[in-house]
Amino acid sequence: MAEILVLAAVYFYAGKLGLSLAYLHASASAVWPPTGLALAALLLWGYKLWPGIFLGAFLLNITTQGSVATTFGIAAGNTLEALLGAWAINRFANGAKAFERARNIFKFVLLAPILSTAVSATFGVTSLTLGGFARWNQYAPIWFTWWLGDAVGDLIVAPILLIWLTPPYFQLKTKWIVEAAGLLLSLILLAYLVFLLGIPPSSEYIMLLPLLWAAFRFGQRGAVTSAFIISGIALAGTLNGVGPFAHANPNESLLHLQSFMGTIAISALVLAAVISEGRRAEHLLEVQDAVSRILAESPSLKEAAAKIVQVLCERSGCDLGAVWHMDPASNELRHVEVWHMPSVHAPRFEAVTKEGRFIGGTGLSGRVWSTGQAVWIPDVTEDSSFRRAPAAIEEGLHSGFGFPIKLGDKTLGVIECFSREVREPDDRFLKMVSDIGGQLGQFMERKRADELVREAKNDLVKANEELERRVQERTADLKEANAALLRTFEEQKKLEEQLRHAQKMESIGTLAGGIAHDFNNILNIIQGYADLIGEEQLTEQEIDKSLKTIDQQIKRGASMVRQLLTVARKTETHLAPIDANDIVLAISELIKQSFPKIIDVALDLDPGLLPVMADSNQLSQALLNICVNARDAMLAGGKLTVRTERIDENKLRELRPGVHTESHVSIVISDTGIGMDGDVRARIFEPFFTTKGVGEGTGLGLAIVYGIVKEHNGFIDVESEPELGTTFRIYLPILQSEIVSAVDDIVREEAASRKYTDDRGTVLVVEDEEAMVRLLIEVLSKAGYQTLTAMDGQEAIDLYHHHKEEIDIVVLDLGLPKVTGFDVMRKLKEQNPGVSIIITTGYLQPELKPELLQAGVKDCVYKPYSVDDLVEKVGSLIEHSRTSSKMIHYN
Repeated sequence: MAEILVLAAVYFYAGKLGLSLAYLHASASAVWPPTGLALAALLLWGYKLWPGIFLGAFLLNITTQGSVATTFGIAAGNTLEALLGAWAINRFANGAKAFERARNIFKFVLLAPILSTAVSATFGVTSLTLGGFARWNQYAPIWFTWWLGDAVGDLIVAPILLIWLTPPYFQLKTKWIVEAAGLLLSLILLAYLVFLLGIPPSSEYIMLLPLLWAAFRFGQRGAVTSAFIISGIALAGTLNGVGPFAHANPNESLLHLQSFMGTIAISALVLAAVISEGRRAEHLLEVQDAVSRILAESPSLKEAAAKIVQVLCERSGCDLGAVWHMDPASNELRHVEVWHMPSVHAPRFEAVTKEGRFIGGTGLSGRVWSTGQAVWIPDVTEDSSFRRAPAAIEEGLHSGFGFPIKLGDKTLGVIECFSREVREPDDRFLKMVSDIGGQLGQFMERKRADELVREAKNDLVKANEELERRVQERTADLKEANAALLRTFEEQKKLEEQLRHAQKMESIGTLAGGIAHDFNNILNIIQGYADLIGEEQLTEQEIDKSLKTIDQQIKRGASMVRQLLTVARKTETHLAPIDANDIVLAISELIKQSFPKIIDVALDLDPGLLPVMADSNQLSQALLNICVNARDAMLAGGKLTVRTERIDENKLRELRPGVHTESHVSIVISDTGIGMDGDVRARIFEPFFTTKGVGEGTGLGLAIVYGIVKEHNGFIDVESEPELGTTFRIYLPILQSEIVSAVDDIVREEAASRKYTDDRGTVLVVEDEEAMVRLLIEVLSKAGYQTLTAMDGQEAIDLYHHHKEEIDIVVLDLGLPKVTGFDVMRKLKEQNPGVSIIITTGYLQPELKPELLQAGVKDCVYKPYSVDDLVEKVGSLIEHSRTSSKMIHYN
């Protein structure tokens, strides 16, 4: 009740002051401080004070002019104006702290000075006109005067009260006294010149200079105080008919003055808020940067916490700080570190802090721990739960704040700081230190993890030392056990290698019977035609026909050997554009010869299939592995169908949404076998998984298929149901047309470069097969080459030594007696680093070819080969060698 009466009295006398300047109407003044006073009171102390506003307004107006009814209407309008303004500012502009941010200031101006004041002006002027105390033709000017007076009251009076009476409260430091006095003197002097002397004329906006000074150096309090002082001096000058706003009509003069002061007040508030926000952001960044550096450089929580307490005390003006750690065992807060400013001496408080332990809810630290939130106590000496209050009183400590060290929702510790001054809570600062507490929590967790790692390493070192000691004590027993273990490992490794190789051999064993039968047929045909040529008098055409038949059978046998090498993976990897139909046709011949006759093999090939980039050997093995599995699934007979087709991009997108290639080639292998259920189907590509009995399969076949398809950037699907057969679909990306064209161009260029000259050279033939030597001599001689021959490696080395000046190229077999082909090659390189060598071999491990080419070998030819192809390679290399020699000579 006392507060209501005090507010009513202050409102009454402030209103009397305003009405003393009412020139247009007795109840309407362009200067009305009660509006700002009422708004500030409700924002600071709550809506419960509204009766004081109503009482003050009622008494003020009943003693001025009007009836009870008009007075009631005016008082109701004044009260509603204050209540609506306070509610809107609390709801949308951060209440009493609306002036801390620029955006809230604009909200304040819109909600209170512009909108809520319209309520009072409308209620008041309407009540006066309805009661007959004002004419309707005066409604607009009276309303505007009333509204402007209320609006400027909100802009001048409310901010100065809210800012000065809202914590943290202003503390004038000694170093600021001189500057503050200079600012006040400059402000009064300029205002005196402009508003009381009127010189220079029309220079009212020069008052922005001291406002800028006040805002930059003294913040919001300096800005609003300066605006209030300017307003008072300007009002005095205008009332005395002096200054830029003095006119013949006193009400018009006040309207111009109030418009100017409203503009000045808004500018001062916004400018001060912007400066304050910038300083807060800068201060926050400085503190956070300092904390981040400390956390990065500190090896332990104790050291980091002490430095962070020092930074917080220095930046916040505190004198002493402490760090507490939560002990999970006792569920108490225990002291970690205490730090104080060098100029502060508080031994008793430090001692009590170091000895103290706190539970949740007790004291500043206990309260922070229990709530998990930052806490600010304006004066700890008056806090009943603060057990260290006697020591704080003795040492002169008063305000204190604390914040939790948190990791997620878990509080790991507390940091508290104390000051010798009584300070009101600063929510912005508490928000900042709460963020720092989160950083500290992460730091503690990281250090705890590092400590666990160190402990684990130490435990491991100790365990190793103990193990070494035990090993030394039992050396004799463990030595034999270790040897047995090594033997076991070696045997296991051999078994694993044999198991991996078993799958390769499994396919060969499957085909062995049929291939042996076909190979004997080939030999029989060759033998028969050779006898026919040797014994009968045949015509040239018949001899030519017999030779062609022999050549066809030789190629057929060579093809079977290559296919076997493909299955055993004994050929090098070579990606090239191929037609998938060719691979399918080759495999179909093998399986037709080797599979039981009760299995019908059918082909359905797309003749317009585009090429793919693939290794024909690996792709053949993948198809053969699938076909062998199909055969094993059709023990009672059935049908095996191999189909090729092109899959367009639309269908491919349905199958594999992640595939970006436009189209693929699909190879589909279907059987009518026993099929498989979902569990088996889900595991068929796992290494070593098999449904066959022990000794009947390695379980690697389909795993190898999967790996080959993946290496070719393709994918594989399988469909199967029990007793309904199985279908495998292999999808390979189609080779782009520009790549095919580039490959064709390279082939054409190589073919065009193979030219012979009339000037043939000398060839050293190194071969241990006498029939092959005679064949090469005859073929090379017919082509115009001189030949030298060696039947073993040592003879080749000696022969080259005596004839290296005339030998242009060496045709070297790798499998030689006495000295191997590899050693011969090395010896020839020692004699002549530029020697040209062509390697001929029946088999070469894939990884050796790059090494041979890097060592200087010009080419590798695989047996059986066409002698015409060999002669062509010899001629091409000799010509290239001679051309290079001429270019060097000319240069």
